[in-house]
Amino acid sequence: MPVLWFPPLVPPLAAEFNETPFDSVFQKLLDAIASKQNFETYMIKTIITDFRSFPKEVIVDADLKQAMTVFRKSFLASQQQLDTVVQKSLVPVKHTLGGIGGHPSMYGGWPLVLV
Repeated sequence: MPVLWFPPLVPPLAAEFNETPFDSVFQKLLDAIASKQNFETYMIKTIITDFRSFPKEVIVDADLKQAMTVFRKSFLASQQQLDTVVQKSLVPVKHTLGGIGGHPSMYGGWPLVLV
């Protein structure tokens, strides 16, 4: 009869480490996303929604129409800049966990590369 080997129960890796090399990179990404979302929420709920409430006379006035176009382009450019910051914050993080001996299923065994 074959002998079955089961690896010992190991706690989840996240439970072993309160701080990781990934924390600062993830936090930077989360902060960039939050800034973008806050701006977009303000832009949609306050500015763009209010454009509908302008009287028709404002829309036909050439100067006001030009001013609204500049205003809209400015908001969209700001939103694009925040989107670029988010995209640049999305970077791969590479870290190698290693230890001493043990079976490969244990954290102290073969190096584990996290990307």
